[in-house]
Amino acid sequence: MRRILLPKQAVGLILLGLLKLFLVSDYLDKHLVSPVFSAPSNATPVASLTAVIAYAWQIYMNFSGYTDLVRGIGLLLGFHLPENFNAPYLAANISEFWRRWHITLSRFITDYIYIPLGGNRRGFVRQNINVLIAMGLSGLWHGVGMNFFIWGMLHGAGLVVLNGFNRLKMVIADDVKQRIPSRLAHEGARFVTFVFLCLTWVFFRSANFDDAITLLSSLTHCFSSELFDPHMLILWVLIAVTAFYGFLDHLKKRVWGYCEWLPWWAYPFGIAALLTLIFMFAPAGTPGFIYANF
Repeated sequence: MRRILLPKQAVGLILLGLLKLFLVSDYLDKHLVSPVFSAPSNATPVASLTAVIAYAWQIYMNFSGYTDLVRGIGLLLGFHLPENFNAPYLAANISEFWRRWHITLSRFITDYIYIPLGGNRRGFVRQNINVLIAMGLSGLWHGVGMNFFIWGMLHGAGLVVLNGFNRLKMVIADDVKQRIPSRLAHEGARFVTFVFLCLTWVFFRSANFDDAITLLSSLTHCFSSELFDPHMLILWVLIAVTAFYGFLDHLKKRVWGYCEWLPWWAYPFGIAALLTLIFMFAPAGTPGFIYANF
């Protein structure tokens, strides 16, 4: 049975990758992200906020899209490549995010930088110094520039804060921990994590440090923006997608499971419909592969 399902999985991954790259990622880039990041001083606060959230989804769709393509092509050739992205924006903290985001890179950083530095074997202080060094080098691996280094160090600082918080929780009484419902605490942690990730992505995407600061400064004026800004509706759509991401990810898995058991004769109709959707609504031109720059 597995041999029958593998070609279907391969086709499904290739189509999913095309959908993410050509339709979602490219649309977000050309209509919401690039216009703002290329000239942040000319953007309204709402447009800036929309671009920041849109880029978080663009880079995820772009990275996971090309991964889906490679995995699908690999399956057709008989190679089983590992899953590299596992719903990263469901993470409730920065450590969980790196276990879900670019999983192979996270393992490489852990195995070849963090552990050789000593990992967590030499005390709490040395552990956090090792974290900062590993994440700083991770930032520089993406590009030799101040922005990439700041991005890596911000993630390192987030991990250091998380380590300190986890250590503090060990000395907090159980009755204090139980005062906040676990579901509410988890959703609150997920919201804080997503906000942190969006802010750090600003440094990753901006052309230089000054542009990043200009964009971040614009965000502080969002509440004084016009209510009927053209980007307001798109902003609420992005917020809704983020809020219901868990449901959407579960729905995707359910649909994926159903598609695997469709008979072969039904596949051409689904493939034709999806390709038509992509070609009709995708922006003109070839989508950019963000990771090709690194």
